[in-house]
Amino acid sequence: MEVKKLETELYHCDFYRDRVNTYSVKTNRPFMHHMITVENPKPMLIEEFYHYHDSLEIHYVLSGEYMIEIDGGKYPVTDGDIIVINPGCLHCSYLTDDKPAKAYRIIIQPVFFSGLALDVSNQVLQSRIRDSFVASLFDRMTAEVDERKPFYLSACMSYASQLIVYLYRNHCVSTEQLLDGGKTSAKVKLVKSAIQYINLHYQEQISIDDLAKELGYTHCHFSHVFTEITSMPAKHYLLLVRCAKARTMLEVGGHSIKEVAFACGFSDPSYFSRVYKKYIAESENLKLIPEKNKASG
Repeated sequence: MEVKKLETELYHCDFYRDRVNTYSVKTNRPFMHHMITVENPKPMLIEEFYHYHDSLEIHYVLSGEYMIEIDGGKYPVTDGDIIVINPGCLHCSYLTDDKPAKAYRIIIQPVFFSGLALDVSNQVLQSRIRDSFVASLFDRMTAEVDERKPFYLSACMSYASQLIVYLYRNHCVSTEQLLDGGKTSAKVKLVKSAIQYINLHYQEQISIDDLAKELGYTHCHFSHVFTEITSMPAKHYLLLVRCAKARTMLEVGGHSIKEVAFACGFSDPSYFSRVYKKYIAESENLKLIPEKNKASG
């Protein structure tokens, strides 16, 4: 679905309901509110697995149960739970049973805080809460989107502002409470550095040995920490990144399998095909583009 990109008004939002009757709010930068459905028992695609960003992300669980991992900590969530993912935290989510779960999700960019003259750079929010007032603000935003009364855009931005101020007034905790006195923090920092390096250099012929040396650690220590925090070997993560990039190239078209393989860091097209089918094609019912169907030009 295409969403209008807005450049002129900082807080002008584009609201819509998509074809599966979910509510969404998108902006060019500061604020996004929508419904998500968690369907996979284990995250398989790179965009579903561990990642981090400089935005504040909040989930309000509507139905079902799923797991959210944040900086190595595991948080099982169910109806009514509110999960806060602080800026810069590694996180992912996946099902704990075979029933899909639904949640409202708000993502608030740093520019939104600037617009409210809020400096929360040294504040950390509690990761899991149950709060009826927070839940009511989510419900009010959804109602505004659904009813579309006059000035509903302004109303939603007002509710988002109330949400932020309320959370930072009532649900802040110390970093020691979240990160075990800094012990986990050092490991998370290492994994974040590795993820950043992988995303910048996935096209190169890098190995896990190369990655460990680049970050200043032994192969053994690096591999142990990466797997401990993400529950995934670093090699697996590297392959997922390469496959995700390959998927984008295949969807756009105009490239042969060999070209896609080489462009995404694979030296052997046959090996690429096997890996891609394992991690991407089977989970999404996608097919590789045959070599003979390469687009001309």
